[in-house]
Amino acid sequence: MRGMSRNSLACLVCLVAASATAQENRNFYVGVEAGWSNLHDSGDFDVQQGVDDDQSVTFSVRLGYRFNRYFSLEAGYTDLGEFDASPSVVCPAIYPPGSCPAFDASTSIDSITLGAVGTWPVSRHFLLEASAAAIYREVEYSYRGASGSGSFSEKGTVWKLGVGFGVPINDRCEVGVDLAQYRDVGIRIGAGANGVHATNDGYATVITIGARLFF
Repeated sequence: MRGMSRNSLACLVCLVAASATAQENRNFYVGVEAGWSNLHDSGDFDVQQGVDDDQSVTFSVRLGYRFNRYFSLEAGYTDLGEFDASPSVVCPAIYPPGSCPAFDASTSIDSITLGAVGTWPVSRHFLLEASAAAIYREVEYSYRGASGSGSFSEKGTVWKLGVGFGVPINDRCEVGVDLAQYRDVGIRIGAGANGVHATNDGYATVITIGARLFF
């Protein structure tokens, strides 16, 4: 009987250890986020006069690996949304000198991200986070008016910095809120010796709520 008890205790210890190991090894995660984005100081989308819609819905999907309780790496896709403007005074360089006709412009921004996340576990069910990421993004810009229409696109790598907090529900699920800023994420239309061109310009402030599922 004592031998059986010892064997049972050993089996129980093995099961607990295996369960703990399985929990510790749930380092991969899939994350989804959705929220609100605001585009600032980006060409026609920050006008002094006229009508502009510089706010949009954003979402992202991420795949990450948490090396330990303090550090993770992740990659994913982010759509910062679509923005519209109808400037009435500010005239971009695509128009010749003189009176500027009324026109409408729109832009959309999406990106591939690769970033690092630092985590500070304040308690079992509350943690603080800080993140930095390189963003390879594409901006599509189009305009239309009395003088015609056209479009530009710009690809390039920009930077994202963020802070937030998370609430672990259990060892498999975590929810959280993030505040991030994307630098030089928009474009501005200008003219030079080589003709009309687009340059990186402006920044976006993004607030999201999301969840992570560990496996």
